[in-house]
Amino acid sequence: MMGKRTPDDVRAEVVRRTRAGEKQKHIARALRLCKGTIAKIERQNNLQRHPGFVPTRQQEQQVIKLFRAGFGAPYITTMTHVPGHIVYEIRDRHGLRRAAGTAYARYNFATGQLRAIRRAIRTAERRIAHEFGVTHSWLRAFRRTMWTGEHNPRRKKLTATQETMTAEQFVSKLFNFALRPGVTLSNDDVKKAGTILLQLRTEFYGKPQNESEYYRGLCDAVAAHLGCATENGWVH
Repeated sequence: MMGKRTPDDVRAEVVRRTRAGEKQKHIARALRLCKGTIAKIERQNNLQRHPGFVPTRQQEQQVIKLFRAGFGAPYITTMTHVPGHIVYEIRDRHGLRRAAGTAYARYNFATGQLRAIRRAIRTAERRIAHEFGVTHSWLRAFRRTMWTGEHNPRRKKLTATQETMTAEQFVSKLFNFALRPGVTLSNDDVKKAGTILLQLRTEFYGKPQNESEYYRGLCDAVAAHLGCATENGWVH
């Protein structure tokens, strides 16, 4: 289905604002249009943003360095003050395009900022739980359905292999630890590690069908991974 044509008076307003030097995102927000529509109207009226802009050698080297460091074009545009289309031209000219589906490290937060984000998420969860009269455990379980694909067949297909992960596979995938020389592990330490891994399993992949059996499997897998279990039991 063809989209609704933008009225002539709105197109004229886009042209006027563009010639006045207003940013596309500001025009789109003010006129309730998408940035793609704004760009299309500008092209139709032969309006080029940043005409004749030529990056200096230092700016180009900075763009290349940030691309190789894993940052995306939006972040690079902000940090270098080089227009977005020039950033993409530099990327393509130097063969820095990433494979489809590869994520860029667009955000570079400090530890304090990450802690503040987690605190904001917990505060939002408490507010939602209080507003709708639900428990935190129910809210976390509902949030997991957004990622496990319970209401999205395509996403469920992508995560099916992880949801059926055995205890041994889960430990080998996530428990990348080893004992320091001279350190012995007690039964309680192994149980504590199993409890933490079970919480992670429940948080990210949902609750296993037989929780107690899965927990015992996690403990055995942790002990075997650390080399502190024998046929007759634990080694202290």
